[in-house]
Amino acid sequence: MLLLLLVLSLISLALSLIMNTKLKRAASGAQFGILTLIQGGSLGATVGILLVLLIKGRTLG
Repeated sequence: MLLLLLVLSLISLALSLIMNTKLKRAASGAQFGILTLIQGGSLGATVGILLVLLIKGRTLG
């Protein structure tokens, strides 16, 4: 189950980064950059947490 969540979060992180780069060309301003940074950071943290849980689960089991 953790592996599925990790794959889905990696897909969402990649799609989010692709969509943000396409939208950045259309929109300008510092506020958009801050929101993009927060969104990427939160998705990256989710991927990191799932990766740590997956590694710890394999070593404990």
